[in-house]
Amino acid sequence: MVIQVAMVVVALVFGFLIANGKIDSIWHIYGYMMVSGITHSFVQPTRQALIANTVPRQELGNALALNAMAVTSMRLVGAAISGVLIETMDFQWNFFVESGLYVGMIILLLPMGMPYREGADENKVAASPFGDLKEGFSYIIASQEMLRLMVMNFVRTGVFMPLLLFLPAYTAEALASGAGVSTAMIVAMGAGGLTATVMISSFGFFTRKGLVTLLTLVSGSSVVLVLGLSQWVWLSVPIMLLMGFSQTNFIVSNQTLIQTLVPDNLRGRVTSVWHYEQGLIPMFAAITGGLGVLIGIDSAMAVGGAIALTVSLYFLIKFKDIRQLD
Repeated sequence: MVIQVAMVVVALVFGFLIANGKIDSIWHIYGYMMVSGITHSFVQPTRQALIANTVPRQELGNALALNAMAVTSMRLVGAAISGVLIETMDFQWNFFVESGLYVGMIILLLPMGMPYREGADENKVAASPFGDLKEGFSYIIASQEMLRLMVMNFVRTGVFMPLLLFLPAYTAEALASGAGVSTAMIVAMGAGGLTATVMISSFGFFTRKGLVTLLTLVSGSSVVLVLGLSQWVWLSVPIMLLMGFSQTNFIVSNQTLIQTLVPDNLRGRVTSVWHYEQGLIPMFAAITGGLGVLIGIDSAMAVGGAIALTVSLYFLIKFKDIRQLD
């Protein structure tokens, strides 16, 4: 709730600065994004931990699927609302509405209880932030299953996430198309993700969660490879349905397994490490973009997809313990 208050203030201040014509440099926008990113880095792991502390274990997969549904659907609805606000009012109203939604989150958190939270160890000596960080990493490294689930998530980030950043360049270079095709690809991906969340929350996973994680990492990597080789709009747009379906299934199954395995006293630390992938996106994007400058963005995507597919198939064959997790 404290961080949400900070997010309200940041969004309001930036909105008022825009309204009064005080934003006259790209660095002002970078500054806003940096502060906004810092607040989200606190909120995201906490939200995941709250879900695990609020619902019973047998409902955890369903709850995380509904959480993913909110994220997926708002990527579509939020973009539409943003466009309407910009066209009918002005840019600053996006930030005023954003701050209002953060206030709504604070109100929703006020009565929230955590019935499934384990009690704190009263005998534990208070540790330093560095000590807590070390304890979290030590647990992940010591647990073979947890370490493998984390590594798989970083592979997913390295290949799946830069895709959205380079869609405009990809549609221009590989498909000789414009923004309309990029938008269609994003909408198709969102539709695939929404379909996955509805299926998971309604019927559960189609097989064991560990096997789902491995299979969807393979299928998502295959999509990136096919996109890199494709020169046809009729193939590149609909295959994004599979990308959205694969990514959402991966995220929900991977998170469910991690939140189920981790002890409550380490939940925040382990969840934070899972979210490190967000901070690695610029690095992976720089690698893909740099390679794209040399050989073309479509060829760079094909190379990344081929590497990820090879790694994913190795994981599928090698990680018997993950295949059997549920």
